[in-house]
Amino acid sequence: MPLNNNNDYPHSVLFPELTHRESKILHLYATGSTQQNIALSCDIAEVTVKKQMSEMRDKFNCGSSSELRQIYLCRILTPILNLALNS
Repeated sequence: MPLNNNNDYPHSVLFPELTHRESKILHLYATGSTQQNIALSCDIAEVTVKKQMSEMRDKFNCGSSSELRQIYLCRILTPILNLALNS
Protein backbone atom coordinates (compact mmCIF):
# COMPACT_ATOMS: atom_id res chain seq x y z
CA MET A 1 0.00 0.00 0.00
CA PRO A 2 1.65 3.26 -1.05
CA LEU A 3 1.76 6.02 1.54
CA ASN A 4 -0.21 8.97 0.23
CA ASN A 5 -1.26 11.09 3.19
CA ASN A 6 -1.22 11.24 6.97
CA ASN A 7 -4.83 10.08 7.27
CA ASP A 8 -4.02 6.45 6.56
CA TYR A 9 -1.74 6.01 9.58
CA PRO A 10 -2.98 7.40 12.92
CA HIS A 11 0.14 6.61 15.01
CA SER A 12 2.08 9.38 13.27
CA VAL A 13 1.02 11.84 15.99
CA LEU A 14 2.90 9.77 18.59
CA PHE A 15 6.13 10.12 16.63
CA PRO A 16 6.45 13.81 15.66
CA GLU A 17 10.19 13.44 15.01
CA LEU A 18 9.51 10.90 12.25
CA THR A 19 8.22 11.37 8.75
CA HIS A 20 4.92 9.72 7.89
CA ARG A 21 6.72 6.95 6.01
CA GLU A 22 9.15 6.36 8.89
CA SER A 23 6.19 6.09 11.29
CA LYS A 24 4.58 3.48 9.08
CA ILE A 25 7.83 1.53 8.71
CA LEU A 26 8.39 1.62 12.47
CA HIS A 27 4.84 0.38 13.10
CA LEU A 28 5.25 -2.50 10.67
CA TYR A 29 8.68 -3.42 12.05
CA ALA A 30 7.60 -3.19 15.69
CA THR A 31 4.60 -5.41 15.02
CA GLY A 32 6.71 -8.17 13.49
CA SER A 33 7.06 -7.50 9.76
CA THR A 34 10.34 -8.28 8.06
CA GLN A 35 12.12 -5.59 6.09
CA GLN A 36 11.20 -7.44 2.90
CA ASN A 37 7.50 -7.47 3.85
CA ILE A 38 7.65 -3.80 4.86
CA ALA A 39 9.07 -2.94 1.44
CA LEU A 40 6.26 -4.83 -0.26
CA SER A 41 3.57 -3.27 1.96
CA CYS A 42 4.86 0.27 1.42
CA ASP A 43 5.66 -0.19 -2.27
CA ILE A 44 9.29 0.81 -1.77
CA ALA A 45 12.65 -0.91 -2.23
CA GLU A 46 14.05 -2.99 0.62
CA VAL A 47 17.18 -0.81 0.58
CA THR A 48 14.90 2.18 1.32
CA VAL A 49 13.49 0.36 4.35
CA LYS A 50 17.03 -0.34 5.58
CA LYS A 51 18.02 3.30 5.05
CA GLN A 52 14.98 4.61 6.89
CA MET A 53 15.50 2.17 9.76
CA SER A 54 19.05 3.50 10.07
CA GLU A 55 17.80 7.10 10.02
CA MET A 56 15.28 6.29 12.76
CA ARG A 57 17.99 4.68 14.89
CA ASP A 58 19.99 7.90 14.51
CA LYS A 59 17.00 10.11 15.38
CA PHE A 60 16.34 8.16 18.57
CA ASN A 61 20.03 7.56 19.31
CA CYS A 62 19.44 3.79 19.29
CA GLY A 63 22.14 1.18 19.01
CA SER A 64 19.81 -1.40 17.51
CA SER A 65 16.49 -1.91 15.82
CA SER A 66 15.31 -3.74 18.93
CA GLU A 67 15.64 -0.46 20.83
CA LEU A 68 13.43 1.19 18.19
CA ARG A 69 10.82 -1.49 18.84
CA GLN A 70 10.96 -0.72 22.58
CA ILE A 71 10.45 3.00 21.96
CA TYR A 72 7.48 2.22 19.73
CA LEU A 73 5.88 -0.03 22.33
CA CYS A 74 6.40 2.51 25.13
CA ARG A 75 4.81 5.32 23.14
CA ILE A 76 1.89 3.19 22.04
CA LEU A 77 1.23 1.61 25.43
CA THR A 78 1.69 4.68 27.66
CA PRO A 79 -1.51 6.46 26.52
CA ILE A 80 -3.44 3.20 26.81
CA LEU A 81 -2.17 2.59 30.34
CA ASN A 82 -2.94 6.19 31.31
CA LEU A 83 -6.51 5.79 30.09
CA ALA A 84 -6.91 2.55 32.01
CA LEU A 85 -5.51 4.01 35.22
CA ASN A 86 -7.61 7.17 35.01
CA SER A 87 -10.93 5.50 34.30
